[in-house]
Amino acid sequence: METFSLALPIDWNDTDALGHINNLAILRYAQSARVVVSQEMGLVADGRTIGPILASIQCRFFQPLYYPGTVTIRSRILSVRTTSFVLENEILSEDGQLAARTKDVVVCYDYQARTKLPLPQPVKTRILQVLAPPFEEEEAAQA
Repeated sequence: METFSLALPIDWNDTDALGHINNLAILRYAQSARVVVSQEMGLVADGRTIGPILASIQCRFFQPLYYPGTVTIRSRILSVRTTSFVLENEILSEDGQLAARTKDVVVCYDYQARTKLPLPQPVKTRILQVLAPPFEEEEAAQA
């Protein structure tokens, strides 16, 4: 079981007319974490034809974020299938409060053939080593 962590500065440009961080910025934070986790798993689009592609994302918002500050994104891989894995991200405010939680389905994709592929065995093996329960289950067990 492994949790990945990434800290990012909140950009002033991400504020909206109401003074809080725009919801789309939350999805960009999740994207940054998704890239880091994909790299850690060995599934990277670095000029090769095979890499990760986002199939779906769900987001639940808990509280607003404000500029200035830093967010921490904690990420876990919840499950793995033949061509994809499910990644959960928690976006935390600078004081550690849960601001949002996303669940992403990441697919192994051949960008030349424009089709999904089975995850390469080394990638799947690495993912199986780091599978973790959802953050909510861990929180419930600690309560």
